[in-house]
Amino acid sequence: MTKKEEAARLVKKGLSPREIARKMGKTMWEIQTYLFSLIAERRLTRSDILLTISAEEKEAFESHIESYRGHRGKKGHWALIESAKLKGMDFEQLRIYVDCRDPKVSQSHL
Repeated sequence: MTKKEEAARLVKKGLSPREIARKMGKTMWEIQTYLFSLIAERRLTRSDILLTISAEEKEAFESHIESYRGHRGKKGHWALIESAKLKGMDFEQLRIYVDCRDPKVSQSHL
């Protein structure tokens, strides 16, 4: 079984990206790469990943996203992640959450 297949199996068992990274001894960046590759191959969906993130963590992420909308400084995805990092949030899991929650639609998916 490849690392990517192992990541898919663990998502389907209900493990979050953070839990998968710990279990597999990989970085969150590597796990994100595996997961989004699996989405592109249509072997996983964004919803599969979102369902593995706890309700408490989703609530914290949504609160951070909402509070950031009124921010007058830097704008954009990376600024949101950087502000979460400064607050001590799991910014890597937030990055995956935001990418799954707010996907950009490419022309190849239309």
